[in-house]
Amino acid sequence: MADQQQQNDGNGNGSHVFDDMTLGEAMTIVLEEIRNVGREIRGDLGGRIDKVGDRLGKVEGSMDKLEKEFGSLRMEVHQNQTTFIKNHEEMEKRVEVLEVSAT
Repeated sequence: MADQQQQNDGNGNGSHVFDDMTLGEAMTIVLEEIRNVGREIRGDLGGRIDKVGDRLGKVEGSMDKLEKEFGSLRMEVHQNQTTFIKNHEEMEKRVEVLEVSAT
């Protein structure tokens, strides 16, 4: 343990490892680590972007389906309104005939 503290200059941080390195060598190591982290982040983001794209495709497909269904329902409502109006007009005519025949 005492040997290790001597190697660590007594401060316990292992700084002796970098004593024989030039600034350029240290920067090369740091830059390589930055590149590695960048690759990992791009890989992670790429996978997540693909998942989001897949989900978005599913949502768009569902929206198309809902649009068609909504259009179909709108047409049915319109047909029901038209039929109701027609039935109401026919009923009014019958009521008029009944009123005339009752008098």
